[in-house]
Amino acid sequence: MLNEKIDDVLADLVDTEAEWHNFLQILHSLIPGSTFEIWKKGGERVAIKPILELPSEIEQGLSRQVKGSQPVFVGKIEGAPLYGTLIQGKRIFLLGLMPEELGRAGLSSLVVRLLNNAIESANQKLEMQDLELENQQLFRKIEALKSQHTKLLEDNYSQYLLLQEKEKEYSRKLEKEIASKTSRLREANERLREASRLKSEFLANMSHELRTPMNAIVGFSDLLTETSLDRDQKDYVKTICNASDSLLTLINGILDLAKIEAGKMEVENKPFDLKKLVKDVIALFSVSTRGKNVELNCLIDGSMPAQLIGDANRLRQVLVNLVGNAMKFTAMGRVELHAQIVKKTKKKYWVAFSVLDTGIGIPEERQKAIFDKFIQADGSTTRRYGGSGLGLAISQQLVKLMGGFIELQSVPGEGSVFNFTLPLAIGSQTAAKVGNEKQVEADISSKMSELDVALEVLLVEDNPVNQKLASILLRRQGCNVMIANDGEEAIAFIKKHCFDLVLMDIQMPNLDGIAATKLIRNLEGDQDIMKEAETAIANL
Repeated sequence: MLNEKIDDVLADLVDTEAEWHNFLQILHSLIPGSTFEIWKKGGERVAIKPILELPSEIEQGLSRQVKGSQPVFVGKIEGAPLYGTLIQGKRIFLLGLMPEELGRAGLSSLVVRLLNNAIESANQKLEMQDLELENQQLFRKIEALKSQHTKLLEDNYSQYLLLQEKEKEYSRKLEKEIASKTSRLREANERLREASRLKSEFLANMSHELRTPMNAIVGFSDLLTETSLDRDQKDYVKTICNASDSLLTLINGILDLAKIEAGKMEVENKPFDLKKLVKDVIALFSVSTRGKNVELNCLIDGSMPAQLIGDANRLRQVLVNLVGNAMKFTAMGRVELHAQIVKKTKKKYWVAFSVLDTGIGIPEERQKAIFDKFIQADGSTTRRYGGSGLGLAISQQLVKLMGGFIELQSVPGEGSVFNFTLPLAIGSQTAAKVGNEKQVEADISSKMSELDVALEVLLVEDNPVNQKLASILLRRQGCNVMIANDGEEAIAFIKKHCFDLVLMDIQMPNLDGIAATKLIRNLEGDQDIMKEAETAIANL
């Protein structure tokens, strides 16, 4: 047991001379007059006060006598008893030379207990020293941590104050930037609104300025065909008509595309007869099938209602574009227009439209590009078949505005199929009312025709060429025509005369058509107009 205690003590000590000396010094203080010495492996000795040279017989007998864990008497040196014990795995000897008076006979067991107690006390003192050292170290660590903690708190508070100041500065800077950017955004929005207004104005002006002379060219060319002309003159006029029609189509396409891109294209929702619309589109191209080996047909779902609500004009424009393209690129075979209900609810029908042909087809790598502006399948297509490449681009945008999406399947040399589906509301009582009103108008027109009544027409138009063309066309229909050059003149005429019909231009100097129409409505009153219409119908 004593040996294990010494092993425990020495195991905690670092193998240095000072620490061995500390252990030995404690033993010296506990047993005054004693001398202790440690023998290490290799013959090295550690001692505060070296023991005298051991007699050879004692030194040689140590390994035989000291084998256990208890101190044993190994001999005397000049009358003083020498005790030894083996420690640290039988590698180190602890030798103790006791005071001479402890060498008397019968005191051996007392000396062993004394040594055991001294070693145990030394062990406890070393442990106390270690604990005290640890406490000192912990105290220093605690003080260091306190100091660090205090410094950390101070640093954190300094950082907090610095961050607060930076945050305030950043907030002030951010507020200034936001205010500045907001101001710039307002200015940019104002510029954009002004640019949009100017663009809309430009589109309206361009539409008016381009279409006005083109209408005159087309109209007077048609009138010229009805006069006496020789063969060459008729050929020239026909060429002018064809060229002007093509140019008018191109102008209309460019203006429509510009309106769409400017966000000015609006979709109407009015009742219309879908069956009639599809048949009219087919009838429009029936003449072009003459002389070609192309069969033109339409297939309409038998359950299609009599009236649906949507933008009939835009739908007609899309179908005309698609059927026209199919006819243009089909030399022989067939072109078909299908309209089929694919889904329906109580309030809405989803109608799928398909235009298929057996024409030249479109390569897969070009199928997306043909919906781009001014693009056709390849350069030779334009040279061979003509066209501006705007039709499909406009059709795609119009279908999108109406709530659909055009898809294409095509195989070169076999043909193409263009598909799109539109949601169309079901016609209501409003639709029936509109139909009844149109029937009343038709009845009035029919009865007036039977009574040979000449309509009194006021033509409000500022362009002299349009005035001339419209006057000729109206007079050929048996109408009496008066001409006003702007809205102000129109108001003056209406105050003095009673007209059956007013044809009003929109863009005019002094007072435009919309403002003039509002003034006319204010003058007459909707109720007065209805009463006059009822009286006129009753008297017929």
